[in-house]
Amino acid sequence: MYAYSVNTTKTANVVPKDRTHTSKNQQGKAKADASKGNRVEAQDRKSASVRTHGGKPALVSACLLGEPCRYDGNSNPSQAVCALASSHILVPACPEQLGGLPTPRVPSEIQPDGRVVDKHGADRTSAFASGAQQAVEIARTHKCTWAILKANSPSCGVHAVYDGSFEGVLVPGQGIAAAALRAAGLELFDEADIREELL
Repeated sequence: MYAYSVNTTKTANVVPKDRTHTSKNQQGKAKADASKGNRVEAQDRKSASVRTHGGKPALVSACLLGEPCRYDGNSNPSQAVCALASSHILVPACPEQLGGLPTPRVPSEIQPDGRVVDKHGADRTSAFASGAQQAVEIARTHKCTWAILKANSPSCGVHAVYDGSFEGVLVPGQGIAAAALRAAGLELFDEADIREELL
C-alpha cells in the first residue's frame, strides 16, 4: 500500500492508491470509424451519466489523475476527470502495475485470440488478468459503483482497443480490466465521456 499526491489542485477527495507490486490512411479511417461508433454508444448512455452516481466513489485509471504509470512512464492527466475530485471520491488504480508489470514497460496489445502480448512477443495475459481482478477488489473495497478508465488501453479501454498489430489501428472492444469491472457491475466511462458530459 502506498499513497501519492495526485498532480492536480483538486485532491481532497482522492484516496490513496493500492499497489501490490496498415497504411497511415487506413489507420486514420479505422480510428475515425471506431471513434464515431464509440461516441454514439457514449451518447446512448448519457441518460445514466455521472449524475446518476451522485457522490458515490469512482475507480479511476491512475494515469488520468496524473500518476506516471503509463507504459512509457508518463501520465495522461485529464482536467475534466480531476475536476470531479471536488464532488466525488476518486479511487486511483493502475491494473497493469497491480498485475506486477514495471513502469516503464514494453507496450502490450490484445490479440485476436484474446491473449495480451507485448511488442517483443512476450505473453502478458496473466499479469493483465491479475491486475484486472485486483482492480475489481479495490472497487469493491471502496464501494465504487462506476469507473473512469483510460481510453483505448489494453487494460482500461471502454469502447475500443488496439487490434494487436502494433500499427495504431483501433477496433471496437474493451480492455481486460474494463471487462472485469463491467462484469462486476460497475458502469464504465472513459475520459472523453466525462469531458463531453461537462461541456
